Amino acid sequence: MADVNNGIQEVLRLRVEATSITSKGQSLFAAANEKIRELGGRIRNGETTGDKVKDFVVASVGPYQEAEDMLHGLEKRVREHQGKFVLMVHRDESFHGCTGFGHEPEPREYSLDEEVCLAVIRGDSLSIALSEDKCSCEIPTGNFAICHNVHRESASLVGRNLPRYLGDVAFWLLLDKPLEIKNPFTADMAEIEKRPILQLEIKIGDDEVTAWFKERRLDVLLRKMANLLGRPVAESPEAAAEIKRRREAVSKRLIELVSERDRLKNEIKGIFGAVKGGTYSSDGVGVTVCETEDDARVISMGPRQSLEEVEASIKLELKKALELGMDKEQLVEVSVESLCREYEVKAS
Repeated sequence: MADVNNGIQEVLRLRVEATSITSKGQSLFAAANEKIRELGGRIRNGETTGDKVKDFVVASVGPYQEAEDMLHGLEKRVREHQGKFVLMVHRDESFHGCTGFGHEPEPREYSLDEEVCLAVIRGDSLSIALSEDKCSCEIPTGNFAICHNVHRESASLVGRNLPRYLGDVAFWLLLDKPLEIKNPFTADMAEIEKRPILQLEIKIGDDEVTAWFKERRLDVLLRKMANLLGRPVAESPEAAAEIKRRREAVSKRLIELVSERDRLKNEIKGIFGAVKGGTYSSDGVGVTVCETEDDARVISMGPRQSLEEVEASIKLELKKALELGMDKEQLVEVSVESLCREYEVKAS
C-alpha cells in the first residue's frame, strides 16, 4: 500500500513540476517574442546588423537562420544572372465549383492551379525596404509577365518587381515548400512522377527558365511572355512546329466561320426580303406567312442568334490570330487585317 501511495505522490509531484516548466516556458516564449518585436522596431527605425538580409528577416519574423541562408543564396544567384530571365511559379489547390445550398467540396473536386510570372533581372541584389509599418523583399525586375493559367496561355504585363503579392505570407516562407494536396488523383500523379508539388519555386537564368517551359511543352507561352517583356527568345523547332500547327488551325476555322456568317446573313436577308411577297420558304417546299417586319423578326430569330454566336467565335479566333502574328494573313476572300477592322479586334 505504501508503494502505491508513494507512486501517487510521485505522479502529483511530476504534474506540479510539469506545470511549472510549462508556465516558465510560456513566460520565456513571451519574453522572446517581446524581444523580437523590440529588435524589429529598432531595425525598422534605422539600426542595423550590418547585413541587409539579416535586417530584413529579423524585422519581419525575428532571427531565422534558414530564411537568411535562403535569401543570401537567392541574392547571390540574382547577382550572377543580371539581364537574364527569372521565373516564379506559384501553385495552390482550389475548388472552382458552386458552393450553394451548403455544398462542401470533396477532395476530388479540387484542382491544381499553377500561376507563372516571368521577368528579367535588372539589378545585382535583392530590393529590400524597411519602414515602421512595412518590410518588403523583392527581386529587382521592374515589371513581369504573368499567366494565371498555363493551359489557357493568356499573359499580361505588370509594372512592378517580383514577386506578385501572395497574400499575407512572404514568398520566401513558401519557397520550395511542398503543397498539401487534397485531390487524391493529383497526389497519385506526383507520386508516379517522383516529384513533389511545391507551393512556390524560382528558376533563375535563361537555361533554367527555358528548360522549365520546354519540359512542360509550354514553348509558345514562353514566346508570348518574353515578347511582352521586350526580350524575345530564339524560336525552338518545337515551338515553330506548334505555332505553324496553330496558325493553320486558326486559318481553317476562320474560313469556316466567315463562310457560315455569310450564309446566315444571306438567310436573314432573304427572310426580310420575303415580306414583299407575303410568304417565306427556307427549302422551297414549306411556306411560312411573312407579311410584316414583325413576322420576319420572329422567323429570323434562330438564324440571328446563330449569327451572334458565329461572330463571337470569329472575334475569339481573330484574337488568337493576332497572338500568333497572323495580322497580314490572307484567307480565301478576306484578310485577318480586314476582319480585325470590321470587328474592332486589336492586339492586347
